[in-house]
This record gives sequence, structure tokens and C-alpha cells, in this order.
Amino acid sequence: GYNLLAIPLAAGVLYPKFGILLSPSIAALLMALSSITVVLNALSLDWMKGKFIVIEGIDGCGKTTQIEAIYKWLPSSELMEKNSQVIKTREPGGTKFGKRIREILLANDQKNEPSDLTELLLYAADRAEHVSKIISPELHKNNWVISDRFADSTLAYQGYGRDLDI
Repeated sequence: GYNLLAIPLAAGVLYPKFGILLSPSIAALLMALSSITVVLNALSLDWMKGKFIVIEGIDGCGKTTQIEAIYKWLPSSELMEKNSQVIKTREPGGTKFGKRIREILLANDQKNEPSDLTELLLYAADRAEHVSKIISPELHKNNWVISDRFADSTLAYQGYGRDLDI
């Protein structure tokens, strides 16, 4: 199962039970953009010791900037084991197949817009591919994965935005 914890950065508390502790400078940097939420998600399986960090937020709020800062900071933070790596990814488009799905989703216009359910299923297909090809294998290798968006975006955009019962 998953242990999932989402912490609004405006609260300034970034110490969940998963062992993630951000330095004061990184915490301050992250709190500067209160529209971003950090989601820390770790699979509770012994053989999967990596960490999954998700940065969620609206378009243009600074997710990429924060991901770059965390990506550069983590290896020197002493939180990671010596042989662990930090992997950056995104949704949609974290895999080769996902990039094609992303192109379909972003190329739509009024005439060629998919139904709300079709859009949701395209995002679900991207997520299935993303988890099986990137996230799970990297966590299995004890790496840390930082993702630009994940499940909260689906809830916000397809659930609330498209009024789908997800």
C-alpha cells in the first residue's frame, strides 16, 4: 500500500514520517510559492526504499524552478544513501509513450477536443506507463524520483475541473 502525505508549503512543515527533512533554506525557497504542494509518497515495501516527491501546482507557479532546486540540493543533503540517484520526471510525458500522449493532449483545439472521459483515460494511460516504466523501477533501485505533477493534478483538473466523479 501507499503512505501518502500532502503538505501545503504555506504551513512550512516539511517533516513527514518518511524521513524527508528539507534544510531551512530549501524549505524557505519552497514556501515562497504557497500555491505549490509537495506530495511525499513512499511505497511501504522493504525492497522499495526510494522516495517519491511530487510537486503540484497551477501552470506557471514555479514547479520547474522548485524541482531544479530540490534536484540540485538532495544529493548533498545527506538524506539519500550513497548510491542513490535523483530522477526528474513529469506527468504527462515522463516516458517515450507518455510524450506522445502529452502531444495529443496539448494539440487539441475546439474542433478536436476529446470528451472529458477520454481526456481522463489518456492521463490514466500516461500514469500507468509512468509508474511501470519510470517510478516503480527507480524506487526499486533505491533512487529518489521527483515528479512534476501526479495524482493531485488529476483530481483537480479532471475531477473538479471537468466535474468527473473520480
